[in-house]
Amino acid sequence: MKVSVIMPVYNPNEAWLKEAVDSILNQTFKDFEIIIADDGSEKSFGYPWISNKKIRVLHHNKNYNQATAMNTGLKHASGEYICFLDCDDKWAPDKLNKQVEYLDKHKEIDMVYADGWYINEKGEVTKNFLLIDDPSNILKFNHISVLSTMVRKSVFDKVGYFDEKLFRSQDWEMWVRIYKARFSIKKMNDQLVYYRQHANQKNVNIPVEEAHAYIRRKHNLT
Repeated sequence: MKVSVIMPVYNPNEAWLKEAVDSILNQTFKDFEIIIADDGSEKSFGYPWISNKKIRVLHHNKNYNQATAMNTGLKHASGEYICFLDCDDKWAPDKLNKQVEYLDKHKEIDMVYADGWYINEKGEVTKNFLLIDDPSNILKFNHISVLSTMVRKSVFDKVGYFDEKLFRSQDWEMWVRIYKARFSIKKMNDQLVYYRQHANQKNVNIPVEEAHAYIRRKHNLT
């Protein structure tokens, strides 16, 4: 298996979930698996792709947090490369192909990320989603969007899983760990993802200051 795509899910908007999963299934690159980690959703809903052999749905018996769901996916991943996609976002059709091609060619690079577009609740593009091209900035703030990344699984084998004490910003803490472990991070000059902005985003209701203070203390960041 070349790529494992991990999707943490909790009480998702079913229409957006379908868009997200379809954006993976419609990739031009086909050697992938999808691991949906349902973090104890309170409502019952169907996964219409359950018969698709590329997809596994794993269920938590209660709600933990997104970091725990992402770790559940990681523990079951068999791919050489790891990607993450939230259930309200989606990818351009060539996302996997371009990133696999890049990492296959550049063995010295351990993790890549890319630009994209913001979309609204209707899926309409509202503006460009452009990220900073300087991995060292990760020690100051999170400028790497998790949905745009592809990481060698061997990196996680060495740095470990997401910090389950964090109820948000667990991706930033992971990128700091990867950077401090001297793995090579590279920004690609491509727009490959669609980041949806909407009022019901889960992390909007979780205070960011506490999470960031914890990360700064943990890693002695200024």
